[in-house]
Amino acid sequence: MTDYKFSTQIKRLSIALIIIGAIGIAFGFYSAPSNVEEAKEIVASMSHGDGHEGDSHEGDSHEGDSHE
Repeated sequence: MTDYKFSTQIKRLSIALIIIGAIGIAFGFYSAPSNVEEAKEIVASMSHGDGHEGDSHEGDSHEGDSHE
């Protein structure tokens, strides 16, 4: 059997992508909220103004559906 050899460009590209991914993971952990209160504030601020306050699904009735 012969060994397959990767070119130096592919090796450099793969190492660069690994480094970029590691930086992205580190930034994700760094920017995460540190406690539950901060997380609740973020969720509350994201839910304001999304335009779904008046939506209700009371009219959705599946009583007449039969799946027999």
